[in-house]
Amino acid sequence: MPDTTSNHTPKKKRNLLVDLLVIMLVAAIVMAVIGFIGKDKAMKDVLDLTAKLGAAEETIKTHETSLDQNVQELTAAKESVTEKENELAELQKAKDDMAAELQKAKDDATAELQKAKDAAAVELQNAKDAAATELQKAKDAAAAELKKAKDDAAAELKKAKDAAAAELQAVKNAAAAKEKELQAKVDELTKQLAALRSATPAPTATPKPTTP
Repeated sequence: MPDTTSNHTPKKKRNLLVDLLVIMLVAAIVMAVIGFIGKDKAMKDVLDLTAKLGAAEETIKTHETSLDQNVQELTAAKESVTEKENELAELQKAKDDMAAELQKAKDDATAELQKAKDAAAVELQNAKDAAATELQKAKDAAAAELKKAKDDAAAELKKAKDAAAAELQAVKNAAAAKEKELQAKVDELTKQLAALRSATPAPTATPKPTTP
């Protein structure tokens, strides 16, 4: 938006200078009239003042033109500065937006990394717990198998001992029965032998032959 104050300032300054020069001219004329020495001298002074006033007006116009040019250059420079400021503001906004996006990306990446770490920690703990559970199951199963094997071995050993004891007892019983049977036979034979001895007569003595 153009600065209207800058455009009106040169005109005001020019009018002020013109007013001052007019006042000075009038004062000079009055002084010339009051201090009139001669008509020719007064007219000459008036002409000189008029010429000076014209030169002053030309100078004012020149300065006004230069001032207008300076104002235009200043306005253009101000507009250029405004454009640069706008560009700088846009660049700063783009920089801020990029920094915000970068920070958001960092925050998102940090959150995702922490989430992955937490998930990995949970999975690791679950794996440890599952491994510990499986290990305990394996230990329990091994202990159960070992106990069963011991119980089975003890049962088999007892069964073998019982079978051996029964077999040994059967052998002992058979041996005792055989011994009893043999003893009965021996007793029977002893009785028979005693009976035979009592029934057989005593042998007579055979006479010896005489020698002629």
